Amino acid sequence: MIISEMQSKLATWSTQNKERKFNRLLRLIADRDWLSEAARITLVSSGARTPGVDGVDRGTLEANLQHELARIREELLAGSYSPLPARRVYIPKANGKLRPLGIPSLRDRIVQRAMLMAMEPIWESDFHPASYGFRPARSVHHAIRTVKLQLQDGGKHSVAGRWVIEGDLASYFDTVHHRLLLRGIRKRIADQRFLALLWKFIKAGCVDRDLFRAASEGVPQGGVISPLLSNIMLHEFDAWMERNYLRKKVRKDRWAWNFAILKQRPITVRENRQWKPAVAYCRYADDFVIVVKGTREHAEAVREACREFLENWTARSSGNSATGSRAGIGAGSVR
Repeated sequence: MIISEMQSKLATWSTQNKERKFNRLLRLIADRDWLSEAARITLVSSGARTPGVDGVDRGTLEANLQHELARIREELLAGSYSPLPARRVYIPKANGKLRPLGIPSLRDRIVQRAMLMAMEPIWESDFHPASYGFRPARSVHHAIRTVKLQLQDGGKHSVAGRWVIEGDLASYFDTVHHRLLLRGIRKRIADQRFLALLWKFIKAGCVDRDLFRAASEGVPQGGVISPLLSNIMLHEFDAWMERNYLRKKVRKDRWAWNFAILKQRPITVRENRQWKPAVAYCRYADDFVIVVKGTREHAEAVREACREFLENWTARSSGNSATGSRAGIGAGSVR
């Protein structure tokens, strides 16, 4: 099998039919060539030197790789593959705090890589163009350039009248309900055996200081497939922004209304209607920036609309009240 050709087909089918649900994906990832490529990518990474809870590192696995891949293939097709818990480690952050990270076993990383190779082409056509985190041919530098262009829109040397809303959704991943995550994945995948395997990974838990911790909620962090799962969840927010502020019809209606105000059309004068602000958006993983071209009041209204959506969304996903949400959103002038 030529992997790139199969991935290209998956991407084409996904783009042509936004309602299509894919089947037979488990048989695809269990293909010998597919697994071999997943193993190659996994073992050439620097992280392959770090073992999971089973203590198996790159050297140990490579010594018996073909036999191990045959075992993985057999277990996948039989439905008996069981991921091990991730090994929990803590790495220091810039602010002095520690960030928990789960390190799966190398076997599990190979299987997750095989799953990612099948899922990524399917979802890439669905993701919003303003999303830049953990996507092919996109980086933080592209996100920075996009925000810079949004700030300079209409004047290279002036950002007057622009307000920036910053959002941090990091805590959201600790509370997302697993069944809500799976519901989002089911929009594109109908293969029950593939979904059952993914569910095992989501529920695998971790070993923290020799104690097993079950995974009751939250997107599993540290796995090969974790960034894609995060983007699938956060696509809901991207889609909400598109519907309310970014799509062509919204921008066209805003322009027509503002033009009517400028010309002092009777209805705008009679109803004392207000100028509608222009809104731009960019997201990198769990951080997002919204640029509002208008007044402070406009920016605060957009910020509160975002906060309300995210709080209700988090409450739905975690089963908690909206008042308990921890999504952090702030606003400030860029003058």
